Order: sequence, then structure tokens, then C-alpha cells
Amino acid sequence: MKFKCLNCEDSCCSRKTVALTHKDVIRIDSYIENNVFDYLIFIPELQGSAIVKGDKYSGVMTLKRENGECVFLKDNKCQIHPVRPIACRMYPCNPIFTEYKNGTKLVIKNNECPGIGKGDEFDIKSLAVQWRNERLEYEKIINKWNGNLIDFVKDIIK
Repeated sequence: MKFKCLNCEDSCCSRKTVALTHKDVIRIDSYIENNVFDYLIFIPELQGSAIVKGDKYSGVMTLKRENGECVFLKDNKCQIHPVRPIACRMYPCNPIFTEYKNGTKLVIKNNECPGIGKGDEFDIKSLAVQWRNERLEYEKIINKWNGNLIDFVKDIIK
């Protein structure tokens, strides 16, 4: 698939809330100078996303938003583009995995976006598989934290 971000006024970065995985946080943390947790927020729920249960941090981990936009969007450009969350790297595609007794089926749906068909080719299937694997690993970690009440923030970037 070919895609190029055209920096639309109706940017996906101002319309979408993206659930993060621990690997997204690690990538972002390695790229920015400030504490990555200054840019995170936990929202009550987001369909299909793992929920952290705790006193201080509870909900689905996402990037903060300012004026409705991703905290890293400045002048309609992503300030962490090389390490942006994997869900952002897959945009404008929406992978849907369905589990069956004899395996897993992947269907890729495209969101409406004028950048489809323009720019460089990217391998959405590989990104989708990576995204799924990171989410499954993250869900296992969250289940451990939820069961053992380990300090979520201190343990996520170790």
C-alpha cells in the first residue's frame, strides 16, 4: 500500500485517540528529553484496549491531548514521527484480527484519507502483526500488574 501524510487540516492526529503499548512508551522515552510520563494519560476505556487497574494509574494508556490534538502535534506535524506509536504508523489502515480454531485471520480496512495511494509503499501486514504481538505482550504485562499491584509507571520502562 502507498501512503503519504498530506498534513490535512482535518488531521488524524486531532481526531484519533491511540492506545499505547509498553513498547510505544519505550520508543518515545528514548527519543524525547523530558519524562515520557508527562505526556501520558489514562482514560477510562477505549474499545479493544487493555485497562490498567490501580489507584494512581487506571484505565487505557494514551498520549495526552491539548486542544483536542495529540500532545506531540505542532504546526500540524508530528514531533516524534520516527518513534510515533505503532498504531499511528499503520494509519490510515485499521487491522482487524479474528481468532479461529485453526488460526488467525487478518483483514485490513482503510480509513478515508486523501493520502492513500500517494507517497512511499509500506508493508501494512508486517506492521499489523507487530502491533498485534506488542498488544498481546502488553496485555500479559497488564494482567500481571493488575494481579500483583506492581507499580505500573516504575516498571514499564525498566
